[in-house]
Amino acid sequence: MKLGKLIELAGGSKNDFDGAKRRELLPFKPKVGYSADAAGKVSDYVQHGPYTLADAVLFKVYLDLVRSGLAGKDAQAFARAVGRFGRLPRGIPRDRYGSPNFLDHKGDDLWIAREVFTANYYSDTRIGFEPGQYFEIEYWAGTRGDIDQFVKTQNANQVEDERQTMSLHLYNLSKTVHEVRSKAEVLGMVESKDKGPYQAPAGFL
Repeated sequence: MKLGKLIELAGGSKNDFDGAKRRELLPFKPKVGYSADAAGKVSDYVQHGPYTLADAVLFKVYLDLVRSGLAGKDAQAFARAVGRFGRLPRGIPRDRYGSPNFLDHKGDDLWIAREVFTANYYSDTRIGFEPGQYFEIEYWAGTRGDIDQFVKTQNANQVEDERQTMSLHLYNLSKTVHEVRSKAEVLGMVESKDKGPYQAPAGFL
């Protein structure tokens, strides 16, 4: 799809896109193409289109998060949490967890989450640091029940000493996928039929 349609599906503006692009905050990477000159020398170039339904979904997620008050860099990282589908914390048996494809998922129960946690990284009293002064961020993706289990398991594993969740910001990804796809269907766009699997590790995030 062209840029105008991407912006329309995401509910944004040209200024929203240009600003994110200028600050390198787009939640998806540009495509890399290749060309050859008359002498046969091949060079690569970067282009930001054509766009897919997944790009429109990610841009809407980014815009929603920015409008909720999240800083641009944080919103970009949060939107890219779609790449966490199928990644499990230690202690979760893989055979009991599917790896849902968010583009094809029919339900409304797929979420992404931004967890802020604290841990005592300096529990050695000889170092002189106080417990609880260190904060980190982790991103999760799955059903709401999956995410709650992931966080609980991670805290119980104590990979980081005295790990405790301070906040959990959840975003309903399924709802956004359905909204964007429905808009594309109304507009008669061929991208409304885009299917997965969405391969996050393939360099699109």
